[in-house]
Amino acid sequence: MSSSIRFVSPSLFFLLWIFFVHLAGIYLFTSGFLLTRLALTNVTACNDGSCTLPPTHKRAIVLIIDSLRFDFIAPAPYIPSENNAEYSVHHHLTLTLPSLLTDAHPRNSFIFNSYPDPPTVTLQRIKGLTTGSLPTFVDIGSSFGGSEIEEDSIIGQVGMNGKEAAFIGDDTWMNVFPNAFHVNMTWPYDSFNVEDLHTVDNGVITHLFPLLESGNTPDLIIGHFLGVDHVGHRVGPYHHSMHSKLLQMNATLTRVVDSLSDDTLLVVLGDHGMDRAGDHGGDGQLETSAGVWIYSKSIPLCDDEKISNKIPSQLLPYTTFPDADSPHRYIQQIDLVPTLSLLLGLPIPFGNLGTVIPELFWRQSNPPQNPTEESWGWGSIRKTAVKDEDRSRASSLIRALRLNALQIHTYLDTYRLSSSGAELDDAWLTLESAWNGTHVDEELALVNLWDYTRLALSSCRSIWAQFNPLLMVLGLVLFSASLLSTYSVYSGIGKVTSSHLDPATQTTVVWEDWLIARMWQALRGLAAGSTLGFLASLTYETQLKTFGKGMDSLDCILFMAPFVSCVMVGKLSLSKILGLLPPMSNILKTLPFVLHAISFFSNSFTFWEDRIIAFLLPSSLIPHVFIGLRAPTARLRRRILGFTGLLVVCIRLMAVSTVCREEQHPYCHVTFYSSLSSSSALESTYTSTVVPPSASSSSAPTFAVIGAPLMAILLPIILSRCLKQSKSDQGLATVWFNWIMTPSLFCGSVYWLIEYVETAGLVDESEWGAVLRFCRTFLSRAALGWSVVVGGVVWWKHPLCISIETSEGQRQIKILGFANAYGAPYMLFWTIPFSAVWATTQLTGQIVLGLSAIALMSYLEIIDGIRDVLMVEEAFTSNRLSDILPSGDDFALGATQNNHSPNVKFYEITPVILLAMHLFFRTGHQSTIPSIQWKSSFLLTSTLTYPWAGTFIINTLGPIWVILTGVGLVGVWLKGPRFSSVPSPKETQKDSQQSPPVVSADDQIQLSILLCSLCVSMYLMTILLTTSLSASILRRHLMVWKVFAPRWILGTVVVLVGDVSLLMVYVGAWQVRRVVERTFSRMMGQALT
Repeated sequence: MSSSIRFVSPSLFFLLWIFFVHLAGIYLFTSGFLLTRLALTNVTACNDGSCTLPPTHKRAIVLIIDSLRFDFIAPAPYIPSENNAEYSVHHHLTLTLPSLLTDAHPRNSFIFNSYPDPPTVTLQRIKGLTTGSLPTFVDIGSSFGGSEIEEDSIIGQVGMNGKEAAFIGDDTWMNVFPNAFHVNMTWPYDSFNVEDLHTVDNGVITHLFPLLESGNTPDLIIGHFLGVDHVGHRVGPYHHSMHSKLLQMNATLTRVVDSLSDDTLLVVLGDHGMDRAGDHGGDGQLETSAGVWIYSKSIPLCDDEKISNKIPSQLLPYTTFPDADSPHRYIQQIDLVPTLSLLLGLPIPFGNLGTVIPELFWRQSNPPQNPTEESWGWGSIRKTAVKDEDRSRASSLIRALRLNALQIHTYLDTYRLSSSGAELDDAWLTLESAWNGTHVDEELALVNLWDYTRLALSSCRSIWAQFNPLLMVLGLVLFSASLLSTYSVYSGIGKVTSSHLDPATQTTVVWEDWLIARMWQALRGLAAGSTLGFLASLTYETQLKTFGKGMDSLDCILFMAPFVSCVMVGKLSLSKILGLLPPMSNILKTLPFVLHAISFFSNSFTFWEDRIIAFLLPSSLIPHVFIGLRAPTARLRRRILGFTGLLVVCIRLMAVSTVCREEQHPYCHVTFYSSLSSSSALESTYTSTVVPPSASSSSAPTFAVIGAPLMAILLPIILSRCLKQSKSDQGLATVWFNWIMTPSLFCGSVYWLIEYVETAGLVDESEWGAVLRFCRTFLSRAALGWSVVVGGVVWWKHPLCISIETSEGQRQIKILGFANAYGAPYMLFWTIPFSAVWATTQLTGQIVLGLSAIALMSYLEIIDGIRDVLMVEEAFTSNRLSDILPSGDDFALGATQNNHSPNVKFYEITPVILLAMHLFFRTGHQSTIPSIQWKSSFLLTSTLTYPWAGTFIINTLGPIWVILTGVGLVGVWLKGPRFSSVPSPKETQKDSQQSPPVVSADDQIQLSILLCSLCVSMYLMTILLTTSLSASILRRHLMVWKVFAPRWILGTVVVLVGDVSLLMVYVGAWQVRRVVERTFSRMMGQALT
């Protein structure tokens, strides 16, 4: 063995290289796939007022009640009836002022069910509510750090027309409109402390009424309440806290109405809805049902109470709220933008795609005088109005629709002339035909104008995806190249280590030398590919602009460099690839992997991936069962089959914990959470069987409240017992479990117990809230700091789990823990990320985490038993019985050490990766945005503070991370150091022609770790490749953004998490190898002296 273990090695270079290739492929595919939309900075302006209507109101108050769902303000029969399980006394018929005033003053008050375009997150809805534009899928990435809006907006129009705007509430508005509001009338409040239900609302109330009651009321007041949203996130809509908050909003609105001046328009709306658990972000029906109430105190909004009988039905769509008895009037949320603009006498924002609300323009009006233009344009709209001034009330609506339609047509014309205009090509003929249909008499124009604006909206929704097929293809090519090159290295190393002679040179081959040669080829490929990519971008610049839609030099280099590098590393022709394919028996062993990979081409299988994983994981153990049945000894059979049974039991117990996607209704029953806040037994049953809640909104079930702290105490004992079997519960292990792991796990459990007490309303939060929040913060910091910081330092200094006993008077050393000298320290290393994930995971998830740890330990015992069986069979087959007998010259257990290359098979890693995915789904996650447990962002602080809010990332991806980090255990478990005596030159020459070279123990560990890493990389990249292919092929599928794109995003993130985990595996194994080599080399020197 060498005197020192180098940190920098060919294995590290390969892991870093494949990480770079993955990043390049992901960048290219993402650039081509994720939806984008060009934001035009044009502004609607007209000095003569021809692009707007005379104002009906001088000022407006827009009050946004975050997450105000339609049924929170709607009366019966537009909400579930009282005998329906969906009815709740906590949020139905509580905020009653809108419905009461609508009944009393039908010409002055209107309630609408509005559709906010997903993603239903506040930042994107602010953009839609102010610009009238559509969000894209990639917009959700900026939900927590929005940039200033550069498009034309109603806020910008207020300022450009000499008016003043004031703002109070959610500070998200300051990110997108930093300079739009009057400096002395702006009061932003922190928006991300979901545990604070009142500060923002009280702040809005404090500053709102002085503005209303002053003599200098601004022209536009925006107030953004957050309490309803925070109650939803914290305890859900079925909690008594929601009832109290809605009563507060009702009282506030009553006072606002009393304070309104006659010329002020009041608009109350929800930026989005909330699901049954109180969350939002997706496109579920409850999330996209937001309430809108428009009220004018003195000036009627329409001239006819029976307006629905006068306006054509096509202009007045209706929809039925889930479980309601009757349909209600339905609008697009962005329809508020042109409506408010024209009611206030402002131009419609340039990029608006909304349509004016017909009811609010069905009235007689005083038309403008002296039209000057005859052609179709702003002036001709005014002339048409003059000519028709004596016609019916429809004239005002037609004028509004003409302004609206012309604005949209101008916008689409401008967009089509932009660099992204080709996106509209497929729909342009249809749009132009509809536009031409608006040049008719006004009796026909009413419907045609409406149809045109709605056609423009639907067309943009369906095609506004700036897909770049070329970049997507390049990304897929890189995914495939990285997969093939990884497989070629995996197969090549196996071939090198299984043969003692190089066929070409007839000399011995060391696998590290082989890998070094491949890495040099990779470097040459990177250099050559970068050069070729740059030259190609210069040579084919015109073609790239035409076919690549703006593909630049960076894209060319990022493709060619890793691609040529992969080719240089692989150097595989089709025949060689086929020659490296495993035999049919091994292919059958990988059948669960194959089934998992191809399932993503079906939306149904993607919906039910959590159930499929629960089936594939036990199925992947079948090859191990067959090997166990043919074990040569009863002890081995009992060991393999017994631990297999224990592993299956753990898998099934983990599967008890479920959260449900919306698409799984009604065949999925939620058990991860317990809806303790329901108002009735019937309601509780319904919400617990159908709802896919997130951690931010529901309480833990009773079994988790009891089981999580118990698991925190028992799990370290169980892990210690696992080490005791190999007598490796020595050294650091004697104090690790009792003084490092147990306190960390217990603090993490108590944190969530206190959170449960608060959420379930078991204490008076007004009295104990601050104290409990302090205790929770202290416990969370203690849990993470003790395990990660203290535990990490202690482990790095003294990782070994051995005990050395020296017999007096005899030169004999007894080493306890020798047989697992590598595996035991690495297990302690693995418990560090495990403890960190435990602290961020809720109570039910902590039980599941504990079961996964037991499952992983069981699998390690299975793998070790399988390898013993295979080694014995190989020894008998090759007539080398000495391989399984102890050697007098070695410090080793002969039956547990294989002199030949480590035999890490791909099918041995498959169950571990399936276990990682199983753990992800069973800790309260799904491949959907609403399943993200946002509350874990407040683990370390009571407010959203970066970077500490990143704990939600650990909560989400930690289950996968911790199991993938545990893959290293497969390579090091129950392996001890091996020191062979150095043969003489004659013996070396003789043996080199008769038997394979002995692989040292350190080389075995390093090679085992590398092979495990290669298997993980191949599995995860295959999943990413198939999810990317399915998303590409089905990119125009109806379910692409609901099903295939989120699963692709998960596959992308998992690959990156896997690459980081493998680097952690390398670092942890390197430290173990270094300390073991240093310790045992010193011991050998002392023994020889």
